[in-house]
Amino acid sequence: MQSVTKPTNGSGRAMPRGLQRWAAAVILSGLVGGASPAGGQEPQAAPSPTAAGEATVASLFTDFLHYSVLGKFDIADTYAQEMLNHPKLDPVEVLRLSEAQAESVDTLLILVNNSTIGERAARVLEVIREGERTLRKQSDQIAINIEKLGGHPQTEYLATMHLVESGEYAVPLMIQTLGDESKKALWNRVIRALPQMGKSALNPLVESLAVRDDNLRETVIGVLGEIGYGQAVPYLLAVASDEATTSSVREAAMSAVERIGQRLGRRFGESPSAAFVELGEQFYDEHGSVAADVRDPDANVWYWNAENQFAENTAVPSRIFGQVMAMRCAERALQLDGDAADAIGLWLAANIRRESRLGVNVESGDPAETGETDPTRPAELPRALYFTSAAGPRYAHMVLNRAIADRDPPVALGALAALQ
Repeated sequence: MQSVTKPTNGSGRAMPRGLQRWAAAVILSGLVGGASPAGGQEPQAAPSPTAAGEATVASLFTDFLHYSVLGKFDIADTYAQEMLNHPKLDPVEVLRLSEAQAESVDTLLILVNNSTIGERAARVLEVIREGERTLRKQSDQIAINIEKLGGHPQTEYLATMHLVESGEYAVPLMIQTLGDESKKALWNRVIRALPQMGKSALNPLVESLAVRDDNLRETVIGVLGEIGYGQAVPYLLAVASDEATTSSVREAAMSAVERIGQRLGRRFGESPSAAFVELGEQFYDEHGSVAADVRDPDANVWYWNAENQFAENTAVPSRIFGQVMAMRCAERALQLDGDAADAIGLWLAANIRRESRLGVNVESGDPAETGETDPTRPAELPRALYFTSAAGPRYAHMVLNRAIADRDPPVALGALAALQ
């Protein structure tokens, strides 16, 4: 018997049965191609949403989905356009509306791939995603969920899930809670919740290793060991190799490294500088385990504010996130070992690639030429060509060889300009 492939919504999940029937009906009736609805009747002219006074975002969203499911795409498109241009359009409200209407996101995914209003449906989906991004950043809501960790088991579970949704944005406030004696009753619950956040918590957590309180430092180390990602290893090795580190913190750091190694089935070396170069190479190559989510326009680079004892983020365009982080890893490697030649080559290549992705001519050293802004670097920072030329032919050739191996024209052009 011939197998039948189950339709999916584009994310790999099977479509709900009702949507399968709807998609099949739309395709078979020719509506996707723009033909008239069944029965040969032309769709009615789109009602004017503002005819009886200004429509709400909620009613426009509902009507858009309603006429989409009916296959009346011209009418649906009118409602979608009205909603997207609405002066009171709030992405969080649209997110809530999508959550309240079962299968709305699945419907939008089908429209994107199988209808004449795919572009408009994609814009509505992006509004929903913007609502998700906005909601998970709200510090007041994060603080409320941290407090709810102290509730009954069901309340704690729901609060943990909300904190997981907030991801990296929740980590600084959770670490701050662990350093607040007045909130000691929440400490065990926060410690229990942090590992459940997984990879999304890593970047602010590794920066939090700089906290002054050694007890809190050991707690952060324990969480990193439990999460078990190799991305934390260079930072843990740096803590362990620091002469100022206490013996108990050093032992905790090495224990966490060993635990991560067991989870990954590998043995890590003892050189934090080499480990930072290895991690920097992963960022440079935009390896899946460390790459930014390309669906989001921005990605966060985290820093430790020593004065406030708090991790703070700076948003950068997602397309340069890997290069910014590669440069930071190379800088950390050089702080630990000033003779790390591979770190210098990595930094130079990442800087050229970063400039090219910001829309700057990498063959020019003109400081007056500007592209898109990188907020992690000072405005007066010399151009990439200056650094590659100043480093000398040895390092320019290292960058060129890397570019040839990667088939990366912008980096190759930047290296060649430095060699001229």
